[in-house]
Amino acid sequence: MKFRKLNSAIIPKASAAVRASRGTALQLFDLRRRKDEADRRVEAAQDRLEAVDVFGLRRELEEALREQAEVEAKLTELQGGNVLMAG
Repeated sequence: MKFRKLNSAIIPKASAAVRASRGTALQLFDLRRRKDEADRRVEAAQDRLEAVDVFGLRRELEEALREQAEVEAKLTELQGGNVLMAG
């Protein structure tokens, strides 16, 4: 329902200035409520983001990649040795 209709439904005999003021008040109330909800969502997102240790994850990834490369190098070395043994 539009604010103008809502105002006239609530106070049908009110002046245009009163209805306009009430409409503005309702819009302000709605915007403040939406801002409060948005503020809570931003705060929750920031809390979740801060809980993630990005540098720790980067370090863990680098260690895993280094270990992966070492294992692959050893596999390649052993597979090359098996080829020499078979030949």
